[in-house]
Amino acid sequence: LGVMCRCPSVSVDTVYSRRGQYHHTTAKTNTLQAALSFNIGISFERNLNFNKELDSNLIYICCSSRTDDISRKAQELVEKINQSRISNEKMIDSFQETLVEKVTDLCMQMKEHMCRVFEENSDRMQVNLQELQEVLDSCTKLSHELLEANRALACLREGNMP
Repeated sequence: LGVMCRCPSVSVDTVYSRRGQYHHTTAKTNTLQAALSFNIGISFERNLNFNKELDSNLIYICCSSRTDDISRKAQELVEKINQSRISNEKMIDSFQETLVEKVTDLCMQMKEHMCRVFEENSDRMQVNLQELQEVLDSCTKLSHELLEANRALACLREGNMP
């Protein structure tokens, strides 16, 4: 945006950044470069070049009213961007709260499911351990019976009966 003007100085209004910092730029030279920078990477640059060797056919505008209009529009744009940032931040905060609630709820559901699975596995393991104990008891009983039968057969071979 370039504006030709005869004014020796131009002032740029204060700019509000996202973090609450204020930036104020004033130029009192022939060249004004005011950079309005925002934390989210938006950059708005305004260059006003004042050239004393302007062609006499150029139409000059009054710097004060035109600059005031430009400054007002720039300030309105900055305010609109700041309001948008506030709205975006509220939306992100709301999203984060909702996400935390959902993740917490999901974690609770997973814990409950894990507890149910652990309980079911414990019940199955208990049944399997009981069956294993019964099989081991039967094996021990059969082992004793076989040992008795082996002794009886050994006695028969030797001819002694118990």
